[in-house]
Amino acid sequence: MRPFILLTLATFLVLPTALRAQEEDEANAKLRDTLRKTMLQVRDLQGQIATFQAQKIQDDAKIADLDGKLAKLTKQSAAEKTAADKAIADLRADNAAKDTRNAKQLEALAGWKKTYESLLAKAKEIDAKRAQLAQQKILADRKIADLRAKNKALYDLGKQILHRYERYGLGDAILAREPFIG
Repeated sequence: MRPFILLTLATFLVLPTALRAQEEDEANAKLRDTLRKTMLQVRDLQGQIATFQAQKIQDDAKIADLDGKLAKLTKQSAAEKTAADKAIADLRADNAAKDTRNAKQLEALAGWKKTYESLLAKAKEIDAKRAQLAQQKILADRKIADLRAKNKALYDLGKQILHRYERYGLGDAILAREPFIG
């Protein structure tokens, strides 16, 4: 029985050691496999890091380029804004001057219109007076012509009378009868 116990005892002592060795081999294989996978992942990650670093360098260069363009455009925009503000101020000043000039012109135009209306009223009054005077002149010319004709007739009559008296002497008075009464 002793050999059996020894065998049993040896089995129990060797068996767990063998099992442990087998378990350790399996655990080591698993660890190696995990280590291999981890190494592959580390290589992939290092490749990705390198790619990202290269991309970061390119992005930094693009950012620097875009920052430069932004600064340039900002300066250009500020200069254009300043020029536009100056142009707007000039246009507003010009517009205000034109508004003032237009107001003065409208005021002058209103004065001229008022003067024109008063002159037009005076001209109408003068034209009416002229028409009245023209009519009076026509009447006066007719009257003058009529009076001239009458004056001429009276003058001729007076001349005839004087002419007759000139020749009329004392002898004619005796010889003649009364010339007017007959």
